[in-house]
Amino acid sequence: MTQKEKKANEQKYGTVVFGGKTYILTQQAYCDSYGTDGGVRYYAHAVATDDTDDNEYKVIWDTTEEWDNHQAGGDIHPAEQDDKGDVIAPNEMTCSFCEDESNACDWDKPVEVIEVG
Repeated sequence: MTQKEKKANEQKYGTVVFGGKTYILTQQAYCDSYGTDGGVRYYAHAVATDDTDDNEYKVIWDTTEEWDNHQAGGDIHPAEQDDKGDVIAPNEMTCSFCEDESNACDWDKPVEVIEVG
């Protein structure tokens, strides 16, 4: 990947630091349940800022406890109303907190980065 491409990805997707190394994301993070025993993690491909071998990496984030509680419903889930004033039941797709995936993880603290190529 050229330096120009790295800069464009950095501006579009951002960077994260893990293990003292800075990674430039090359895609929007996506959720998957792979390897989580029924849970959800978020993943994004990345390149290292100082990697001259053009290795590719996968950055991994765990979801936050608050996000998990919202997804499960229950007492912690905030009461909301739709446009008609009807109460939105916990764990429905219309929960604004649940719909906003910026709430899903602590995006500045990935839990793992693995080399994939």
